[in-house]
Amino acid sequence: MCQVGAERDRVGELQRQVAAMQDRIAEQRRQMGGVNSARECDIQAEKAMAVLENRVEQAWHRLNARRAATAALRDTIDGARKERLAMAEQQKKLTQQLAAARERAGSLLQASRAACLARNKARPFLNRLLPPIAESWTAF
Repeated sequence: MCQVGAERDRVGELQRQVAAMQDRIAEQRRQMGGVNSARECDIQAEKAMAVLENRVEQAWHRLNARRAATAALRDTIDGARKERLAMAEQQKKLTQQLAAARERAGSLLQASRAACLARNKARPFLNRLLPPIAESWTAF
């Protein structure tokens, strides 16, 4: 009987050791992430990759949109430059025409002044000639 009691005690001790080992194994599995931890890590990595790929795709679309907007602005700027050059050319022509018109106006003004001076100079002579001419006309 003594041997049976010792065996029972030994079996009980072994069962406690097995239970303790199972608890330690369960704790280590829990710390490691369980039985499916490798698959869960793969799933998490795939999700992270999908999120990052989506961000890259969105950034690519934004970049293309900005490139298109930049091209449109560049076209607008080029058009404005061409328009500015055309306006500068037109202004140059108008400035030349204005200078020519001022020159003509200056010549006409000088001619007008010369004519006025000649008229003023001729007026006394005309005043001396008009009375005899008027008398001869009335006599005629």
